[in-house]
Amino acid sequence: MQFIKLDILVLLDRHKKITAVAGALGVKQPTVTFHMKSLEEQYGVPLFEMYGGKYELTRAGKALLHYARQIRSLGLEAGRVMAEQRTPERGTFHIGASYVAGTYLLPAWIHHFHETYPQVEVRLTIRTAPVIRQLLAERRIDLGFIAAQQAEADELYCEPLCEDRMVVAFAADHPLAGGVGAAGQGSLDVTRGELAEVGVQGDRAGMAMAGASVDRAGVGMAGARDGDRVGAAGKAVGARTSELERAAAEHTQGGAAGQAAASTGALVLNNEEGAGGLRNLTPQDIAAYPFLLHGQQSTTREMTDRWAATHEVELKLGMELDSLETIKRTLMLGKSVTFISQMAIREEIEAGRLAYAPLPGEQAPRQIFACYHPERWMSPQMRAFLDAVRQHKEPPTP
Repeated sequence: MQFIKLDILVLLDRHKKITAVAGALGVKQPTVTFHMKSLEEQYGVPLFEMYGGKYELTRAGKALLHYARQIRSLGLEAGRVMAEQRTPERGTFHIGASYVAGTYLLPAWIHHFHETYPQVEVRLTIRTAPVIRQLLAERRIDLGFIAAQQAEADELYCEPLCEDRMVVAFAADHPLAGGVGAAGQGSLDVTRGELAEVGVQGDRAGMAMAGASVDRAGVGMAGARDGDRVGAAGKAVGARTSELERAAAEHTQGGAAGQAAASTGALVLNNEEGAGGLRNLTPQDIAAYPFLLHGQQSTTREMTDRWAATHEVELKLGMELDSLETIKRTLMLGKSVTFISQMAIREEIEAGRLAYAPLPGEQAPRQIFACYHPERWMSPQMRAFLDAVRQHKEPPTP
Protein backbone atom coordinates (compact mmCIF):
# COMPACT_ATOMS: atom_id res chain seq x y z
CA MET A 1 0.00 0.00 0.00
CA GLN A 2 1.15 3.53 -0.80
CA PHE A 3 0.77 6.13 1.94
CA ILE A 4 3.07 8.83 0.61
CA LYS A 5 0.53 11.61 1.17
CA LEU A 6 -0.04 10.56 4.77
CA ASP A 7 3.71 10.05 5.23
CA ILE A 8 4.27 13.65 4.12
CA LEU A 9 1.66 14.91 6.60
CA VAL A 10 3.26 13.01 9.50
CA LEU A 11 6.83 13.91 8.58
CA LEU A 12 6.06 17.56 7.94
CA ASP A 13 4.54 17.81 11.41
CA ARG A 14 7.79 16.36 12.79
CA HIS A 15 10.44 18.15 10.70
CA LYS A 16 8.64 21.40 9.73
CA LYS A 17 10.65 21.69 6.48
CA ILE A 18 10.04 20.30 2.99
CA THR A 19 13.74 19.57 2.47
CA ALA A 20 13.84 17.32 5.53
CA VAL A 21 10.67 15.48 4.46
CA ALA A 22 12.03 14.94 0.95
CA GLY A 23 15.27 13.56 2.38
CA ALA A 24 13.42 11.18 4.73
CA LEU A 25 11.27 9.83 1.88
CA GLY A 26 14.06 9.79 -0.71
CA VAL A 27 12.17 11.97 -3.18
CA LYS A 28 12.66 15.45 -4.64
CA GLN A 29 11.17 18.60 -3.10
CA PRO A 30 8.71 19.24 -5.98
CA THR A 31 7.25 15.79 -5.36
CA VAL A 32 6.55 16.68 -1.73
CA THR A 33 4.97 20.00 -2.75
CA PHE A 34 2.79 18.27 -5.36
CA HIS A 35 1.40 15.78 -2.85
CA MET A 36 0.77 18.53 -0.26
CA LYS A 37 -1.41 20.41 -2.75
CA SER A 38 -3.08 17.19 -3.86
CA LEU A 39 -3.99 16.34 -0.27
CA GLU A 40 -5.53 19.78 0.31
CA GLU A 41 -7.52 19.48 -2.91
CA GLN A 42 -8.73 16.01 -1.92
CA TYR A 43 -10.24 17.25 1.36
CA GLY A 44 -11.09 20.78 0.26
CA VAL A 45 -9.50 22.54 3.26
CA PRO A 46 -6.07 24.08 3.94
CA LEU A 47 -3.85 21.64 5.83
CA PHE A 48 -0.51 23.49 5.92
CA GLU A 49 0.62 27.02 6.70
CA MET A 50 4.01 28.73 6.85
CA TYR A 51 5.35 30.49 9.98
CA GLY A 52 8.87 31.92 10.07
CA GLY A 53 10.19 29.66 7.35
CA LYS A 54 8.66 26.54 8.92
CA TYR A 55 5.53 24.61 8.04
CA GLU A 56 2.83 24.05 10.65
CA LEU A 57 -0.37 22.05 10.41
CA THR A 58 -3.63 23.94 10.45
CA ARG A 59 -6.47 22.91 12.73
CA ALA A 60 -7.78 20.66 9.95
CA GLY A 61 -4.28 19.30 9.36
CA LYS A 62 -3.91 18.35 13.04
CA ALA A 63 -7.28 16.59 12.93
CA LEU A 64 -6.20 14.62 9.86
CA LEU A 65 -2.83 13.83 11.52
CA HIS A 66 -4.59 11.75 14.19
CA TYR A 67 -6.11 9.46 11.56
CA ALA A 68 -3.06 9.51 9.30
CA ARG A 69 -0.93 7.91 12.02
CA GLN A 70 -3.49 5.15 12.63
CA ILE A 71 -3.99 4.47 8.93
CA ARG A 72 -0.23 4.23 8.34
CA SER A 73 0.22 1.87 11.30
CA LEU A 74 -2.64 -0.38 10.21
CA GLY A 75 -1.31 -0.38 6.63
CA LEU A 76 2.17 -1.40 7.76
CA GLU A 77 0.72 -4.10 10.00
CA ALA A 78 -1.41 -5.40 7.13
CA GLY A 79 1.70 -5.60 4.97
CA ARG A 80 3.54 -7.68 7.56
CA VAL A 81 0.58 -10.03 8.00
CA MET A 82 0.23 -10.53 4.24
CA ALA A 83 3.94 -11.29 4.00
CA GLU A 84 3.47 -13.96 6.66
CA GLN A 85 0.64 -15.47 4.62
CA ARG A 86 2.68 -15.57 1.42
CA THR A 87 5.50 -17.46 3.11
CA PRO A 88 4.33 -18.96 6.42
CA GLU A 89 7.74 -20.56 7.07
CA ARG A 90 9.42 -17.21 6.52
CA GLY A 91 7.64 -13.94 7.20
CA THR A 92 8.69 -11.00 9.35
CA PHE A 93 7.49 -9.62 12.63
CA HIS A 94 8.70 -6.74 14.75
CA ILE A 95 9.38 -7.04 18.49
CA GLY A 96 9.91 -4.20 20.94
CA ALA A 97 11.38 -4.60 24.41
CA SER A 98 12.46 -2.53 27.37
CA TYR A 99 16.15 -2.63 28.28
CA VAL A 100 16.30 -5.60 30.68
CA ALA A 101 14.07 -7.87 28.62
CA GLY A 102 15.67 -6.84 25.35
CA THR A 103 19.24 -7.26 26.55
CA TYR A 104 19.15 -10.25 28.90
CA LEU A 105 16.13 -12.35 27.80
CA LEU A 106 15.21 -11.74 24.15
CA PRO A 107 18.51 -12.96 22.62
CA ALA A 108 17.99 -16.43 24.14
CA TRP A 109 14.28 -16.47 23.28
CA ILE A 110 14.96 -15.50 19.66
CA HIS A 111 17.65 -18.20 19.49
CA HIS A 112 15.22 -20.90 20.65
CA PHE A 113 12.59 -19.65 18.17
CA HIS A 114 15.04 -19.74 15.26
CA GLU A 115 15.81 -23.38 15.98
CA THR A 116 12.30 -24.13 14.68
CA TYR A 117 11.78 -21.16 12.34
CA PRO A 118 15.28 -20.34 11.06
CA GLN A 119 14.06 -18.26 8.11
CA VAL A 120 11.58 -16.03 9.92
CA GLU A 121 12.98 -12.52 10.21
CA VAL A 122 12.67 -11.02 13.69
CA ARG A 123 13.32 -7.30 14.16
CA LEU A 124 14.06 -6.11 17.68
CA THR A 125 13.69 -2.52 18.92
CA ILE A 126 14.86 -1.67 22.46
CA ARG A 127 13.34 1.37 24.16
CA THR A 128 11.91 2.28 27.56
CA ALA A 129 8.73 0.52 28.68
CA PRO A 130 6.46 3.58 28.10
CA VAL A 131 7.78 3.92 24.54
CA ILE A 132 7.18 0.21 23.87
CA ARG A 133 3.60 0.60 25.09
CA GLN A 134 3.13 3.55 22.76
CA LEU A 135 4.54 1.63 19.80
CA LEU A 136 2.15 -1.24 20.53
CA ALA A 137 -0.82 1.11 20.83
CA GLU A 138 0.12 2.67 17.49
CA ARG A 139 0.58 -0.83 16.01
CA ARG A 140 4.10 -0.05 14.88
CA ILE A 141 5.39 -3.27 16.48
CA ASP A 142 3.76 -6.70 16.81
CA LEU A 143 4.96 -7.88 20.23
CA GLY A 144 6.33 -6.05 23.25
CA PHE A 145 8.25 -7.25 26.31
CA ILE A 146 8.41 -4.85 29.23
CA ALA A 147 9.29 -4.82 32.93
CA ALA A 148 6.68 -3.43 35.32
CA GLN A 149 5.41 -3.97 38.85
CA GLN A 150 1.91 -4.44 37.49
CA ALA A 151 0.16 -4.48 34.14
CA GLU A 152 -1.50 -1.12 33.48
CA ALA A 153 -5.18 -1.08 32.63
CA ASP A 154 -5.00 -0.02 28.99
CA GLU A 155 -5.93 -1.37 25.58
CA LEU A 156 -3.02 -3.85 25.52
CA TYR A 157 -3.09 -7.51 26.48
CA CYS A 158 -0.21 -8.29 28.87
CA GLU A 159 0.82 -11.77 30.02
CA PRO A 160 3.21 -12.10 33.00
CA LEU A 161 6.21 -14.31 32.20
CA CYS A 162 8.75 -14.20 35.04
CA GLU A 163 9.92 -12.09 37.96
CA ASP A 164 12.46 -9.34 37.39
CA ARG A 165 13.95 -9.00 40.86
CA MET A 166 15.23 -5.55 41.82
CA VAL A 167 18.27 -5.28 44.12
CA VAL A 168 20.62 -2.67 45.55
CA ALA A 169 23.93 -2.92 43.66
CA PHE A 170 27.40 -1.54 44.40
CA ALA A 171 31.06 -2.31 43.75
CA ALA A 172 32.51 -5.46 45.29
CA ASP A 173 34.88 -3.33 47.40
CA HIS A 174 32.17 -0.85 48.44
CA PRO A 175 31.81 -0.17 52.19
CA LEU A 176 28.34 -1.76 52.08
CA ALA A 177 29.98 -4.98 50.85
CA GLY A 178 32.57 -5.07 53.68
CA GLY A 179 33.07 -7.75 56.33
CA VAL A 180 33.07 -10.78 54.06
CA GLY A 181 35.78 -13.34 54.78
CA ALA A 182 38.29 -10.91 56.34
CA ALA A 183 37.82 -12.00 59.94
CA GLY A 184 37.85 -15.65 58.97
CA GLN A 185 41.13 -15.30 57.12
CA GLY A 186 42.83 -13.59 60.08
CA SER A 187 41.68 -16.30 62.48
CA LEU A 188 42.97 -18.94 60.11
CA ASP A 189 46.46 -17.40 60.08
CA VAL A 190 46.61 -17.44 63.90
CA THR A 191 45.48 -21.03 64.04
CA ARG A 192 48.15 -22.08 61.57
CA GLY A 193 50.79 -20.26 63.62
CA GLU A 194 49.67 -21.93 66.82
CA LEU A 195 49.61 -25.29 65.06
CA ALA A 196 53.15 -24.83 63.76
CA GLU A 197 54.49 -23.85 67.19
CA VAL A 198 52.72 -26.68 68.98
CA GLY A 199 53.85 -29.12 66.33
CA VAL A 200 57.49 -28.12 66.74
CA GLN A 201 57.24 -28.33 70.51
CA GLY A 202 55.55 -31.71 70.25
CA ASP A 203 58.28 -33.04 67.96
CA ARG A 204 61.03 -31.83 70.31
CA ALA A 205 59.32 -33.25 73.36
CA GLY A 206 58.70 -36.57 71.66
CA MET A 207 62.35 -36.86 70.56
CA ALA A 208 63.65 -35.92 74.01
CA MET A 209 61.38 -38.40 75.74
CA ALA A 210 62.19 -41.12 73.26
CA GLY A 211 65.90 -40.51 73.89
CA ALA A 212 65.38 -40.72 77.62
CA SER A 213 63.54 -43.99 77.15
CA VAL A 214 66.48 -45.49 75.24
CA ASP A 215 69.04 -44.31 77.80
CA ARG A 216 67.05 -45.89 80.59
CA ALA A 217 66.34 -49.16 78.81
CA GLY A 218 69.18 -50.95 80.62
CA VAL A 219 68.32 -49.81 84.15
CA GLY A 220 65.84 -52.47 85.17
CA MET A 221 62.08 -52.34 85.62
CA ALA A 222 62.08 -48.73 86.89
CA GLY A 223 63.70 -47.60 83.67
CA ALA A 224 61.12 -49.55 81.67
CA ARG A 225 58.28 -47.95 83.61
CA ASP A 226 59.82 -44.51 82.99
CA GLY A 227 60.06 -45.34 79.31
CA ASP A 228 56.38 -46.33 79.23
CA ARG A 229 55.39 -43.02 80.82
CA VAL A 230 57.53 -41.10 78.33
CA GLY A 231 55.94 -42.96 75.41
CA ALA A 232 52.44 -42.19 76.71
CA ALA A 233 53.32 -38.51 76.99
CA GLY A 234 54.60 -38.50 73.42
CA LYS A 235 51.33 -40.06 72.18
CA ALA A 236 49.32 -37.40 74.02
CA VAL A 237 51.28 -34.64 72.31
CA GLY A 238 50.72 -36.31 68.95
CA ALA A 239 46.98 -36.60 69.61
CA ARG A 240 46.80 -32.88 70.46
CA THR A 241 48.66 -32.05 67.24
CA SER A 242 46.15 -34.10 65.19
CA GLU A 243 43.26 -32.34 66.93
CA LEU A 244 44.69 -28.94 65.99
CA GLU A 245 45.22 -30.10 62.40
CA ARG A 246 41.56 -31.10 62.13
CA ALA A 247 40.47 -27.75 63.56
CA ALA A 248 42.67 -25.93 61.06
CA ALA A 249 41.18 -27.94 58.18
CA GLU A 250 37.65 -27.04 59.31
CA HIS A 251 38.65 -23.39 59.59
CA THR A 252 40.14 -23.50 56.10
CA GLN A 253 36.86 -24.80 54.73
CA GLY A 254 34.99 -22.00 56.53
CA GLY A 255 37.33 -19.39 55.09
CA ALA A 256 36.90 -20.82 51.58
CA ALA A 257 33.14 -20.68 51.97
CA GLY A 258 33.39 -17.05 53.02
CA GLN A 259 35.54 -16.24 50.00
CA ALA A 260 33.11 -18.07 47.70
CA ALA A 261 30.23 -16.08 49.18
CA ALA A 262 32.12 -12.86 48.54
CA SER A 263 32.78 -13.81 44.89
CA THR A 264 29.05 -14.39 44.29
CA GLY A 265 27.95 -11.20 45.98
CA ALA A 266 26.50 -12.82 49.10
CA LEU A 267 27.05 -10.31 51.87
CA VAL A 268 27.36 -12.67 54.85
CA LEU A 269 27.92 -10.66 58.04
CA ASN A 270 27.70 -11.81 61.67
CA ASN A 271 24.16 -11.45 63.04
CA GLU A 272 23.11 -9.33 60.01
CA GLU A 273 21.94 -11.95 57.57
CA GLY A 274 18.73 -11.55 55.61
CA ALA A 275 16.98 -13.96 53.28
CA GLY A 276 19.44 -16.08 51.36
CA GLY A 277 22.40 -14.92 53.45
CA LEU A 278 22.33 -11.37 52.05
CA ARG A 279 22.85 -8.45 54.38
CA ASN A 280 19.75 -6.38 55.15
CA LEU A 281 20.44 -2.71 54.45
CA THR A 282 18.42 0.22 55.78
CA PRO A 283 17.15 3.16 53.73
CA GLN A 284 19.67 5.31 55.60
CA ASP A 285 22.51 3.02 54.44
CA ILE A 286 21.52 3.63 50.83
CA ALA A 287 20.95 7.37 51.25
CA ALA A 288 24.48 7.80 52.62
CA TYR A 289 26.12 7.17 49.22
CA PRO A 290 25.83 8.78 45.75
CA PHE A 291 22.89 7.23 43.93
CA LEU A 292 22.89 6.51 40.18
CA LEU A 293 19.42 7.34 38.86
CA HIS A 294 17.97 5.67 35.77
CA GLY A 295 16.47 7.81 32.98
CA GLN A 296 13.23 9.69 33.58
CA GLN A 297 11.11 7.44 31.35
CA SER A 298 12.24 4.10 32.78
CA THR A 299 10.08 1.99 35.09
CA THR A 300 13.11 1.57 37.37
CA ARG A 301 13.20 5.34 37.85
CA GLU A 302 9.50 5.37 38.69
CA MET A 303 10.03 2.59 41.23
CA THR A 304 13.04 4.40 42.73
CA ASP A 305 11.13 7.66 43.20
CA ARG A 306 8.23 5.78 44.76
CA TRP A 307 10.57 3.86 47.10
CA ALA A 308 12.31 7.05 48.28
CA ALA A 309 8.96 8.75 48.98
CA THR A 310 7.63 5.72 50.86
CA HIS A 311 10.70 5.52 53.12
CA GLU A 312 10.98 9.32 53.44
CA VAL A 313 14.63 9.48 52.41
CA GLU A 314 16.37 11.86 50.05
CA LEU A 315 18.75 10.05 47.75
CA LYS A 316 22.13 11.68 47.18
CA LEU A 317 22.24 12.25 43.42
CA GLY A 318 25.38 10.87 41.83
CA MET A 319 24.40 10.89 38.15
CA GLU A 320 21.39 10.26 35.93
CA LEU A 321 22.08 7.65 33.26
CA ASP A 322 19.87 5.85 30.74
CA SER A 323 22.24 3.01 29.83
CA LEU A 324 22.50 -0.15 31.94
CA GLU A 325 26.08 -0.78 30.83
CA THR A 326 27.11 2.76 31.75
CA ILE A 327 25.45 2.38 35.14
CA LYS A 328 27.28 -0.89 35.83
CA ARG A 329 30.67 0.48 34.80
CA THR A 330 30.14 3.58 36.93
CA LEU A 331 29.30 1.38 39.93
CA MET A 332 32.60 -0.47 39.57
CA LEU A 333 34.64 2.74 39.62
CA GLY A 334 33.41 4.40 42.80
CA LYS A 335 31.24 4.40 45.90
CA SER A 336 27.90 4.83 44.11
CA VAL A 337 24.85 2.61 44.62
CA THR A 338 21.77 2.02 42.50
CA PHE A 339 18.63 -0.07 42.13
CA ILE A 340 18.94 -2.47 39.22
CA SER A 341 17.59 -5.74 37.89
CA GLN A 342 19.43 -8.74 39.31
CA MET A 343 19.47 -10.21 35.79
CA ALA A 344 21.43 -7.20 34.56
CA ILE A 345 24.34 -7.78 36.97
CA ARG A 346 24.54 -11.59 36.87
CA GLU A 347 27.87 -11.73 35.04
CA GLU A 348 29.45 -8.98 37.16
CA ILE A 349 28.38 -10.80 40.34
CA GLU A 350 29.89 -14.06 39.16
CA ALA A 351 33.12 -12.26 38.24
CA GLY A 352 33.32 -10.61 41.67
CA ARG A 353 33.16 -7.07 40.27
CA LEU A 354 29.79 -6.13 41.80
CA ALA A 355 27.86 -7.07 44.93
CA TYR A 356 24.21 -6.65 45.85
CA ALA A 357 21.67 -6.75 48.67
CA PRO A 358 17.87 -6.91 48.85
CA LEU A 359 15.87 -3.69 48.66
CA PRO A 360 14.82 -2.53 52.15
CA GLY A 361 11.10 -2.73 52.84
CA GLU A 362 8.21 -4.52 51.20
CA GLN A 363 8.11 -4.17 47.42
CA ALA A 364 5.56 -5.27 44.86
CA PRO A 365 7.37 -7.82 42.68
CA ARG A 366 8.38 -6.56 39.25
CA GLN A 367 7.44 -8.81 36.35
CA ILE A 368 8.43 -9.23 32.72
CA PHE A 369 5.28 -9.02 30.59
CA ALA A 370 4.61 -10.09 27.01
CA CYS A 371 2.23 -7.54 25.48
CA TYR A 372 0.40 -7.16 22.19
CA HIS A 373 -2.57 -5.31 20.79
CA PRO A 374 -5.70 -7.47 21.20
CA GLU A 375 -6.86 -6.58 17.68
CA ARG A 376 -3.61 -7.68 16.09
CA TRP A 377 -4.11 -10.88 14.07
CA MET A 378 -2.09 -13.66 15.71
CA SER A 379 -0.03 -15.31 12.97
CA PRO A 380 1.47 -18.80 13.29
CA GLN A 381 4.93 -17.25 13.68
CA MET A 382 3.81 -15.04 16.54
CA ARG A 383 2.11 -17.95 18.27
CA ALA A 384 5.25 -20.05 17.86
CA PHE A 385 7.40 -17.27 19.27
CA LEU A 386 5.18 -16.85 22.33
CA ASP A 387 5.25 -20.63 22.84
CA ALA A 388 9.06 -20.60 22.73
CA VAL A 389 9.10 -17.76 25.27
CA ARG A 390 6.76 -19.61 27.63
CA GLN A 391 8.95 -22.73 27.50
CA HIS A 392 12.15 -20.80 28.31
CA LYS A 393 10.76 -17.90 30.31
CA GLU A 394 12.68 -18.36 33.56
CA PRO A 395 15.58 -15.88 33.75
CA PRO A 396 19.11 -16.98 34.65
CA THR A 397 20.06 -16.47 38.31
CA PRO A 398 23.48 -15.59 39.70
